[in-house]
Amino acid sequence: MATVWERAMVRERAIIESLPPRTRLDLVMKAAAWTREALPEEHKKLLRRRVGATLDRAERFVSSCMRGEMPSERTFIKLFDKLDSYDDVPEYQDLGRLFEGYRRAIDMAAGEATSDATADALEAFYDAIRDAQRLPGSDIVVGDSLDAEEMASEACKTAIRRQKELVAAAESSAGGT
Repeated sequence: MATVWERAMVRERAIIESLPPRTRLDLVMKAAAWTREALPEEHKKLLRRRVGATLDRAERFVSSCMRGEMPSERTFIKLFDKLDSYDDVPEYQDLGRLFEGYRRAIDMAAGEATSDATADALEAFYDAIRDAQRLPGSDIVVGDSLDAEEMASEACKTAIRRQKELVAAAESSAGGT
């Protein structure tokens, strides 16, 4: 069964497929920045205290790649592994999908910025907002409908709305209609 994000973003997934790789990567980084700012204050404090520098390094890594300055494979591996290590830290449990989105972004920058990778990163950033609300996972099904709490969450609705706006802006900047 499709997740709330997958159902909401069907049209945008088609748009993402038509975007050039560089535009996809730029879209992911804009979604990452928005997600960091949209997190509840308690999560932003945790990021600032503990992992913000790593996320900043990930953003610089992607920016370097976008400028054609490919960092070393060693730099990529160290950064990817650092982001991956946060999954094992209990105090970061609500932020796991944020870290996944950043891992996707640096992987896209170092390799291919495919439409599937872009969608995976965007969904991870959406999930980070959802998880910060401590809502059940979007794959929980109640009868024939997806979890009503997630669909009713203002934070989740705002995250989807913002991602739709970012995709539309990316389409416009890439010369789409």
